[in-house]
Amino acid sequence: MKCKNCSEELNAGAKFCPGCGAKIEAAPELCKKCNAKLEPGKKFCPECGEKVEASTEQGGTSDAGNNNASQSEAQKLFELGKEQADNEQYADAVKTFTRAIELAPGNAGYYNERGLAYVALEDCPKALADYGKAIELAPDDAEFYFSRGLVYFSALKDYPNALADYSKAIELEPDNATCYNYRGQVYDALEDYPNALADYDKAIELDPENEMYYLYRGDVYFEQEDYVNAFADYSGAIELDPDNPVYYKKRGLCLVQIDNRRALADYGKAIELEPDNAEHYSDRAFAYELMDNYSKAVKDLEIAYELDPSDERLEMLEDAKAEKKDNSVLGKLFGKK
Repeated sequence: MKCKNCSEELNAGAKFCPGCGAKIEAAPELCKKCNAKLEPGKKFCPECGEKVEASTEQGGTSDAGNNNASQSEAQKLFELGKEQADNEQYADAVKTFTRAIELAPGNAGYYNERGLAYVALEDCPKALADYGKAIELAPDDAEFYFSRGLVYFSALKDYPNALADYSKAIELEPDNATCYNYRGQVYDALEDYPNALADYDKAIELDPENEMYYLYRGDVYFEQEDYVNAFADYSGAIELDPDNPVYYKKRGLCLVQIDNRRALADYGKAIELEPDNAEHYSDRAFAYELMDNYSKAVKDLEIAYELDPSDERLEMLEDAKAEKKDNSVLGKLFGKK
């Protein structure tokens, strides 16, 4: 039997096409004696009065057989939904996952994947409902708490609920570095720096090759004006990923507080890696002005203004040209007086 919509071969008992997801209309059951169409649930043929026998071909299979067929069909739909989601066809993915859930409502993973599609569609209430259902079905699976925590944290800025979900995920998977990293970000957002640092420490202990964990911990140190430890963490990130300009920019901000000349080198590396980013030139101009080297500051600010014109950059450029010792405009940019 083939799908009328896309000609895909169909399994016996299939309710939806695995190729296009179209609903399959069941073929009518016929009387074995006179071939008249039988109405569902009737015990006798309306034409000849023959008693209707249950047909294994027309749905008389055992409950176990029907269940197996439904599970198989649900899995095919689930895989189709994941493929649609991978291709950013999120609305289609939601529909396909919904059909899979109708066939296998006890599969927590199906709700989780539909929740991810809802997140991509920015429908947070439905995403949270799906994650909640996944957790109800599989309360010992850390992945579902992590997924829900991500919605609370990133989309809704609901830090208490995010903290609760990440903590539960860690309770279930105490060796999961990613969970510690995200809980650390929640603590950072709550300005609970000691707990943030503790979680980043644990994430690095579990996964010392992930440069992002050093970056996040360095940011916490920087926020606390601990430039020595911030410098060490940004250096750790650079060692693991030497081609990321963000890490040089971050370390440059630390070095401005410690050694302006070394800061110039980091800003220069950031410019080398990302020559079209106006911020890198403004950063280096700030370091030059702190060294009273206004001619080089002017050159960098001219490039920055050319790349990204703004009234603020123009004001900074005019100040540098006038060799003003008061770098309050630049100071505002970097959070200084």
